[in-house]
Amino acid sequence: MLNIIIIALIVSSILILILTFVYINDDSSETAFSTKIKGDGRWSTSREIKKELKKVNIADDHFKYGGIPLKANTKRIWVDNSDSHTLIIGSTGSGKTRRFINPTVNILAKASESMIITDPKRELYEQTGDILREKGYNVIVLNFRDPNLGNAWNPLTVSYELYKSGNIDKSIEFLEDLSINIFYSDYYSNMNPNLFKEKLAADLFCGLCLYLFEDGEKDEINLNSISNMCNEGESDYLNSTYLFLYFKCKGVENPAYSFVSSTLMASEELKYDVIALFKQKIRTFTSRKSLSNMLSYSDFDIRKFGSKKTAVFIIVHDEKTTYHALVSIFVKQCYEVVVDHATYNGGKLDIRLNFLLDEFANMPSIKDFTAMITASRSRRIRFIMIIQSFSQLDMIYKYEPAEIIKGNSSNLIYLLSNENKALDTISSLCGDKTIKDKEGKILEKRKLVTINDLQRMKIGNAIILKHRVYPFVSHFPDQSKYKFYKKPSKKTEFILRKEKGVKLFSLIKYIEDLTK
Repeated sequence: MLNIIIIALIVSSILILILTFVYINDDSSETAFSTKIKGDGRWSTSREIKKELKKVNIADDHFKYGGIPLKANTKRIWVDNSDSHTLIIGSTGSGKTRRFINPTVNILAKASESMIITDPKRELYEQTGDILREKGYNVIVLNFRDPNLGNAWNPLTVSYELYKSGNIDKSIEFLEDLSINIFYSDYYSNMNPNLFKEKLAADLFCGLCLYLFEDGEKDEINLNSISNMCNEGESDYLNSTYLFLYFKCKGVENPAYSFVSSTLMASEELKYDVIALFKQKIRTFTSRKSLSNMLSYSDFDIRKFGSKKTAVFIIVHDEKTTYHALVSIFVKQCYEVVVDHATYNGGKLDIRLNFLLDEFANMPSIKDFTAMITASRSRRIRFIMIIQSFSQLDMIYKYEPAEIIKGNSSNLIYLLSNENKALDTISSLCGDKTIKDKEGKILEKRKLVTINDLQRMKIGNAIILKHRVYPFVSHFPDQSKYKFYKKPSKKTEFILRKEKGVKLFSLIKYIEDLTK
């Protein structure tokens, strides 16, 4: 009997040791950094982490849940299925694309969620475009690198359709958002010496657009027509200019007049400066034939993004910022359109929309983005923003808006950085551990994770700061290690769009026909 009891005790002890070993090794946070000394701050346990997330099995064809992966192995992924926003900070070579963005695209595809993705290097589209089409996605490509290879998008279409439907106030709101991204060099700065002239140029743009909506044919509604109105308008005619005569014949009661009146009544010197600035700013979008053609009409409907599963790939240079303003314009326009759709759909979208914005801090600031990120969650809209440093974010959005963006990001994911601010911030947010002696007397406090630890993060490891839980460390496999990853036999091909030609509204013809 005694022998049986002894054997039972030995077996029980072995089982306890095995279970303890498995539990500890399942918790990557406990093994990534030394936590032998317990204190106030600590890492989340594996059980605590999984309690906040939803598990999906990679082998499944369809996922019930979708979102950013916060814990993973090659068979299972635990995702944040809530409508929370995510901010990822990682320097070049930290694995942002292969360990987060690409897997997230595949997860969202299996969960049948819509997504708008910035894809600077084209690799996401080339790797997943055909897969998404096979899953029934409406795949749209805005290719600012090679505008002929992709879809067409006219930034004026939404405003024009609202104007023609009688919703002039909403049309003006979209025009003002568009004008800010075209003409303002720094929307959030009060130190911009050209701010007043930029405001006048933006107002002139809005006024010309409203006049064009009233007098132009549908296929003449494009940015090149606006540029042409300004160019032709400077020419002399009947002891005046075409532009002045045009404004005069439209009358001061016209809604557009309030936008152009400041420039119209300005001194000759100021008027010259505003017109020159106007031409210089809009030239970026009208001087290149292929881009002008791409921006002259739309071949998709933004309103369907929240009701039909859609994947939009925005391909834009990462080595220069020439067309980054167009990305900001498109993101803002999509958000406003789908929010309006949600308002008339019980307050929420039928299909959740995810913005995966790589190089977010290299894009021009998006007007009212702090309000967008605050209000979007209740509409089933999520933002996943990827930046290289906090300084980039502060520079684009200034300190207070940048802090609001950080504060509204329920998931803060750190991959790697050499930026002092990022290192200090992450170390501080992880908290302190209290060092005590054997009698329990407090000796000192130390950082749970030091700056040295953060600078030497292993590739694939990430520190995750999630609201309502202690920080934790997760290891994320390379995209090629996941079972859902299939290396395509060939890259997804880009579709050559047939050029339609850009039709222009002629101010000269309009005035001469009017004065005959």
